[in-house]
Amino acid sequence: MQLTREDAYAFRRVLSKLDVPEDVKLSPVAQLLFDSLDPMNNQIGWQTLYDMVAKNHEVMQQVMYIDPKAEPPEDLKVRDELYVPPLPKDAQLDDDLIKAAEGVGRFHRECTKWLKKKSPMTPDIFLESAPLWAVGMAIARRAVLGCRSAISTQSVYPLVSTNDLLSQKHRLKGDHAVGSQCVAASAPAGDDNA
Repeated sequence: MQLTREDAYAFRRVLSKLDVPEDVKLSPVAQLLFDSLDPMNNQIGWQTLYDMVAKNHEVMQQVMYIDPKAEPPEDLKVRDELYVPPLPKDAQLDDDLIKAAEGVGRFHRECTKWLKKKSPMTPDIFLESAPLWAVGMAIARRAVLGCRSAISTQSVYPLVSTNDLLSQKHRLKGDHAVGSQCVAASAPAGDDNA
């Protein structure tokens, strides 16, 4: 279990029998524990909280890592601002491209909306993946159809592996002999290409 820095700080302060500052933002679970157990005013509540922390080694490490007399932890979101540099001029989208992109994903949105009406109890992630699967199948089918016209499959035969052919491997020398034996066994009768 991963505690937030504020929760770990509050647990450490309470277990050290120090008050938690008002400006520390606790998670709802930690706030509920502190409100229900009241560890600062109730010795049994303090002991219960201590037992809960001590049972989980990872939580205990996180709590004991904090200095209880230190200042409350800063909000990392305020301090660490992510800087994203602007795109080069050649890579920036012009207004026409931005306007053209407004309709992108319409099929996915409408299909997902329709699926949610038809099956409201199905998890959203499953319903959102269904249109993506359908589009992927359509693209794959077009790719396969494009390949069929380009490649002749008349002289391509699957390799057949049977127990007889595997036992012949010990008698034949070299992988080429075994491979040609497999192709010859799988080729239709009367075909001279094998």
